Amino acid sequence: VVNGTWGGVKVQRFANGLLRSTLNARGTVAAPGGLATDSSGNIFVSSTNVSRTITSQVLEYAAGAPDGATPIRTIAAPAGGVFGAIAIAPPDGTIYAVYVAPNLRGLPEASIYAYAPGSALPSRKIGPFGTDVVTSLACDRGGELFVALNTPLPLSSRVAVYAPAADGNAFPIRTIPNPIPADAPGGSAIVAIGLSPPDAPPPPSEVTLSSRRQQH
Repeated sequence: VVNGTWGGVKVQRFANGLLRSTLNARGTVAAPGGLATDSSGNIFVSSTNVSRTITSQVLEYAAGAPDGATPIRTIAAPAGGVFGAIAIAPPDGTIYAVYVAPNLRGLPEASIYAYAPGSALPSRKIGPFGTDVVTSLACDRGGELFVALNTPLPLSSRVAVYAPAADGNAFPIRTIPNPIPADAPGGSAIVAIGLSPPDAPPPPSEVTLSSRRQQH
């Protein structure tokens, strides 16, 4: 579980419903954006410092890192934007991070940056996604990337699935519609994606979507 506090970002580990440990990630007035773990148990958390100047980063901590531990890797977001949701591809440990920055019209626009293991520089960029809001990412055992996309006008939402090597304005290899139709009372948005564990037996990973009805 990741929470934002005035002292930074707090990551809490639970097992069987009980709190086992707490890791306070560095930062001041930090807003949590995303949380992920890799196959080795390393913890990745994206946070944004909103105290005076806005800075954003993905922090990687070693598996079992104690409270107050120093990150083993820091990935700084490009200037002018912030990181959001993150996901780790099981086959090779590639980090995917949603990056939101103003476009030429001054409107927020999302892209997804890919980082190779151990690198703090992006190797690929997927997008931008125009007016679509990217709320969640997930990767399956084959390295495919699942992206939750919500279009504000007209209201619609879906999960776009991209090939492991997707780059630029690549087309998704398939699309999963929101199970709650856009014309349902109040409409809905996809806020989270869940996949079955990478070591689960075939068939391919089961996809679980969390949708939220819009409030008016």
